[in-house]
Amino acid sequence: MERIFAEGFMLQLDADACSPSRLLRSLPERIGAVYLRGRPERCLAVLRALRLAHPTTAAGMRVYSLQQGVAAAQAGAAFVCPPVVPGGDLAPWSLIAARVIPLCPDSPAALSPLLEGGFDTFLLASADRQEALRRLQALYAACPAAGFLCAGPYEEPDIAALTPFCSVRAVTTRPILSREDGIALAAQGQRAVLGFELAHVGINSQSEAEAAALAATFGRLFGWDTWDNGNSFYASARVECMKFPQRGRFGHLAILTNSASRAKDYLRQRGLTPVESTAKYRDGRLHNIYFEEEPGGFSLHLLQKNPELPAP
Repeated sequence: MERIFAEGFMLQLDADACSPSRLLRSLPERIGAVYLRGRPERCLAVLRALRLAHPTTAAGMRVYSLQQGVAAAQAGAAFVCPPVVPGGDLAPWSLIAARVIPLCPDSPAALSPLLEGGFDTFLLASADRQEALRRLQALYAACPAAGFLCAGPYEEPDIAALTPFCSVRAVTTRPILSREDGIALAAQGQRAVLGFELAHVGINSQSEAEAAALAATFGRLFGWDTWDNGNSFYASARVECMKFPQRGRFGHLAILTNSASRAKDYLRQRGLTPVESTAKYRDGRLHNIYFEEEPGGFSLHLLQKNPELPAP
């Protein structure tokens, strides 16, 4: 489950759409997580085939009985999502090998007993992004400790809107239609979850006077506002002129992301080395960090977007 939460999104497969072998041919070669929808017996067949073809891919599915949950766990499911029956006992579900992510109840008040019972993540199924956002806001206000897996036929803008919420563990895409579609959806999901944007360029100067003159030059040439920000001068919000040399041969590139922790892992998997001594946290969550490498002589500084709404 940690891999699913680190990825932040799951490709969705409709087990009722076609044969398991044809469905699996639509998957990209490297995919971290898959969510199966459809009749449980069809999902189980796809799950068994997935274990053989993609043994490192985490997968989960909806189940409607403890027997189905046990079967899914035996077939290799990383998680199962049972219904929540009012007054029902979910304790027996703790005995199965897979992670149990119950269907989220409609009422925030019904969530508290489940949290007290040891469940910390819930399936929030909705085909409408705005409805999902409304429910997330209401549920987070009542139970900030709860996490959610948002399942729906979501496109890139939907995933980008949902994943920055601190309570969202992962979001599903819409069902895959073909291999080309699966490759495109995987790229869109990754892009939406991370949401990389250039915040500003930091330019190293040798002195405060040099930094002030450089910022003034940018301001004069382009009509930008300039201001003193303590350790640097800004020329618009996009150019930072450092008062003394800092990280990077020439300076740094500040990169915004929806989730600094996910982005750090993503960039580390692609060969960058986080400098842990530079990491800063807010409310226990990573807010910003530098990397050792300096592409083009510029250090990379990863920054969390929307610090008032901490990301997972």
